[in-house]
Amino acid sequence: KPVGHTRQLKEITDGLSNTVMIGEFVHRDCCFGEFKEDAPGNVRPWYLAGYNDGPYAMKVLEHAPNICVARNPANCITGVVQFNHLPMGSFHPGITQFVNVDGSVRGIPDDIDINVYKALATVDGGETNTAL
Repeated sequence: KPVGHTRQLKEITDGLSNTVMIGEFVHRDCCFGEFKEDAPGNVRPWYLAGYNDGPYAMKVLEHAPNICVARNPANCITGVVQFNHLPMGSFHPGITQFVNVDGSVRGIPDDIDINVYKALATVDGGETNTAL
């Protein structure tokens, strides 16, 4: 779809309850597989989500929630993982809260199958199995 395209509900063919619209984002810098700081870290408001084609104002659901991802393995501060590709996250034990297009809220477990997670971020990928 062209940039700025306004999607209509009828275009969300994966199902309104199977498509993530908004999710929590709390990020703590990570270095060598461990978080560098205690909570609250870099707290930000909820963001819209998407996979593979999210614009700047959106987060890309590439990494499972609350996973420790270093932005740059060399100095653990900036670089390799772009901001919009940092994992969604929360301080809820084991889950991150998401709002689906139908308005329902679900806690997605940190250990969700990555392919199921990415499928929740597409609107017309043909995936209707949430497996949650």
